[in-house]
Amino acid sequence: MINPKTEKSPEFAVPPAFLEQFGLLLEKGVQRLNEFQKETLRPLGLTGKHLEILLALEKKGFASQKEISGSVHVDPTTLIGLVGDLEKSGMVESRPGKVTLTLTGKGILSQRARKTKIEILSGLIPQEQKTLVQLIRKLVISQFAAQTK
Repeated sequence: MINPKTEKSPEFAVPPAFLEQFGLLLEKGVQRLNEFQKETLRPLGLTGKHLEILLALEKKGFASQKEISGSVHVDPTTLIGLVGDLEKSGMVESRPGKVTLTLTGKGILSQRARKTKIEILSGLIPQEQKTLVQLIRKLVISQFAAQTK
């Protein structure tokens, strides 16, 4: 619950009655995150799917296109185009049997992570940031698990 003496609500974005409604708050947060993603990725000529590929490669180091296709849920034909885009921009290298993240790709991910903390999470102290990420991860995982049952 918002404590009006200690927390200020963003008057421009969310009417006070909505601040207790989880779904509406989450929707507003997702809208802002989508805007942020477009703002940060558009100048690079990237989309959210490009970012997913970069993040998958960051975690694995390298992967086959088949592995990437499965982890980011993109059909192989579409993936070829996405990897081609990333290769043209110098963010990945594609060799027979594997795709790897380049230093440029790693730099883009690092820069975007810093910008996210500054622009999106700056209203939270580091422990709150960590807790928020853990809770969102738990929520997303539980929702995906519920869908597969």
